[in-house]
Amino acid sequence: MPDRQKVAKLVFSDPKLLASLNGIIHPVVRERFLKWCEDFQAAPYILYEAAILFESGFASDFDRTILVLADENLRIARVVRRNHTTEEDVRQRISNQMTDSEKIKKADFIVVNNQDDLVIPQILKIDKLIREDGKNW
Repeated sequence: MPDRQKVAKLVFSDPKLLASLNGIIHPVVRERFLKWCEDFQAAPYILYEAAILFESGFASDFDRTILVLADENLRIARVVRRNHTTEEDVRQRISNQMTDSEKIKKADFIVVNNQDDLVIPQILKIDKLIREDGKNW
């Protein structure tokens, strides 16, 4: 099993290496997800979570997209805590992603996941809209 932190340090500091790795990984992930979806065709809808959904080009395969936003410093602190990594490493990864303002323009729905807004009511509202609108897709 590869050391994820070492691989991340390498690829996030080398755009060509990152593009090469993404070119290998994203098609496999897409294929596996689409096969997985076949087993759940009767579900009202299926969610797919991806930090770089828009960057990967995979967003066009979905009827709707939901963007989860949080203040950058809060996001960084959460990733540092979860992944046992450094702020510098997280900032390096973020620098390889679209900006929040670019993602906002592409998203159909937005969930604000900071320390001030309740997330569950936002999700319930989106669920209701998707279930209602889904009948028209």
